[in-house]
Amino acid sequence: MKKVIPTLLVVLALVVICFAAGKYNAPAPELHDDLIPGLKDEFFTDFNLDQIISSDKKPDQEKPKTSDNITSRLPVWDFRGSDILRAQASKDDEEKAIFHKYALRLESLKQVVNERLNILALKAWEEYNQVKPEGKLEKLNFANKYYAGMSYLQKNLDRSFNSELDNMKSELENAGFSTRIVGELRTEYKNSKQKFEQDLMRQFEQKGNK
Repeated sequence: MKKVIPTLLVVLALVVICFAAGKYNAPAPELHDDLIPGLKDEFFTDFNLDQIISSDKKPDQEKPKTSDNITSRLPVWDFRGSDILRAQASKDDEEKAIFHKYALRLESLKQVVNERLNILALKAWEEYNQVKPEGKLEKLNFANKYYAGMSYLQKNLDRSFNSELDNMKSELENAGFSTRIVGELRTEYKNSKQKFEQDLMRQFEQKGNK
């Protein structure tokens, strides 16, 4: 198996951490087509959960089965919001329908975010392998551009998640049901991103020490 160069692991670890905790102090550069050439168009689109749910096709989360592909080393963002909703659904048909609706939507959100994490990491991996042998890798520039990509993904995720929970809260309130579950989902969201950061650093530390 091809050994992963620790320098890339460190750079990617720092970049992807901003997904979980926003560790960088400087604002991210604006993400545009020219900053990361060749980044798939779907990365720049909003999360269309209605389209994902209504179609039979789920986001492609399969990771290429090549031994030197960075996506095979990325942990999965394991947000369990849909599990919480399904476990706590009551016997009331109306409340159960609301819980089921948002369980599907939050599961779709998790799937599309993991897909885009793979898209960005793979692009960074490809660029690294292209410029490193030529001695043209500028670490700061490399980190900044993919930090911009992660920041873009983070903002898109936060916006979509908060919108879903606000809508769910309104539906529960209008139907006269408790909204306690909304707070639980926010806590799970925060904890899942912290766990993603921890899993990422643990994975990269293990690979870098081999």
